[in-house]
Amino acid sequence: MAQSYDVLIRNGSLYDGTGAPPVQADLAISGDRIVAVGGHLTARGRIEIEAGGKAVAPGFINMLSWSTESLIEDGQSQSEIRQAVTLQVMGEGWSMGPLNETMKSEVQPPPARLRDVRPFARSLHPGTADHHTPGRDPAVDIASGG
Repeated sequence: MAQSYDVLIRNGSLYDGTGAPPVQADLAISGDRIVAVGGHLTARGRIEIEAGGKAVAPGFINMLSWSTESLIEDGQSQSEIRQAVTLQVMGEGWSMGPLNETMKSEVQPPPARLRDVRPFARSLHPGTADHHTPGRDPAVDIASGG
């Protein structure tokens, strides 16, 4: 019996992110992990995607993200995800954290629509929020500095 995966992407031009030329191959995913890459995998996928003639690449990094407010308001991050961005780096001059005591004392109150940032802030930096609401994590990974 053939191996089974959650997602099987077939015949894509796989880019590995190193700058090397793409390779025609299949890519298998189980859960949130890539578990197999190879030419013409004999496996089956719960979801199968025919990617012939299409690029398959690792998630891209937005090194200068200004999505802080939009991620608080709606953590789905559709504008980034639709461009294959999976990591947003924030903090060019201001960020949600980490904040030391001096920085906290200088922070101006946010607009009313952004006041409940604790669930989001927890996602940015563990320990910066005193509670977490399930389902409020942003859809992308975040790196942030002050």
